[in-house]
Amino acid sequence: MANVLKNYQCGSVYKAVYLEAQDAVALATILRAGKTPPSGLLNGTTKPPTGQSGSEQPASLLTPKWVTTTNMNDTVIKDKFVDKNQLCTDVTQAVCTAAGIS
Repeated sequence: MANVLKNYQCGSVYKAVYLEAQDAVALATILRAGKTPPSGLLNGTTKPPTGQSGSEQPASLLTPKWVTTTNMNDTVIKDKFVDKNQLCTDVTQAVCTAAGIS
């Protein structure tokens, strides 16, 4: 994220780990009980890599977020995925303040 704030890169992809964990726990609990997961939880499919045998399987797929200087505070900082103090030490407080991170 420091490189994004320093304008060395335009953004970064982020998926909230806690949302992936929530889906994993829900699916594990439902499957362990021998039940079928609701269609609202399964929103896509996955298939084996090319050249591998197997069939398409239902999946819970989360949409990644594109993190830039304009939404960094509301994504990776808010979710505590990135430590705000360490990030602002790395890039200077002025850079963080300019990006709305305080």
